[in-house]
Amino acid sequence: VGLREGSLLFGRCVEADVSPPYGPWAEIVAAAHAAGMVPPQLWRELPRLVPALGEPAADATGSRYDLLAELEEYLTRAAATRPLLVALDDMQWADAATWDALEYLLGRLDRQRLLICLTIRAEDLRGEGVERRRRLSRHPRFGELALGRLTRDDLAQWLKSALGGQPPSAELLDHVVTFTEGNPLFAVQTLRALVDDGRLRHDAGSWAFAAAADGIDALPVAVG
Repeated sequence: VGLREGSLLFGRCVEADVSPPYGPWAEIVAAAHAAGMVPPQLWRELPRLVPALGEPAADATGSRYDLLAELEEYLTRAAATRPLLVALDDMQWADAATWDALEYLLGRLDRQRLLICLTIRAEDLRGEGVERRRRLSRHPRFGELALGRLTRDDLAQWLKSALGGQPPSAELLDHVVTFTEGNPLFAVQTLRALVDDGRLRHDAGSWAFAAAADGIDALPVAVG
């Protein structure tokens, strides 16, 4: 994105019993607006998602179709100013409206300098999301990169790199393996939590790991 002088627009789905409809798309439009990608204008429906855009037009009817059409127009105008990477994170928790917007846009955005990237934890995908993902996979421009969990050897190699070339102690490696189960994101968060808690310290030119004082390790808050 940086090499092409583009921008990353990021929206996150949240795990909740009730999620705001179109939540990640609202975050994406808000980020584009904050960056000044689209000149100010009067929108009929988008301000219902992103109040920063101003007041809805007086003749706004709350039309779902009009809202999706304006979302398409907004992203098209933003992509005209620079290449865009639109990232929708944790789509296993996406609400129906978020999926609807994605399917609508995929059927209409074809010439814009725009890449849409979804992250999905397949093991957490349930119900309607399974069918939505299956339909998405039939799109001619669809591509998928499956990321497996890291093995113990992978984690040892990563820790060595993270520790500036110092091989991790067996205790540190066991801790990371146990609490992350090879999830790369959790591995990063766990290591940061250990540093923040003072259990992983850099002293006299090397890293030292201290086991829990009571011998019982708790899951770091960062990965809870």
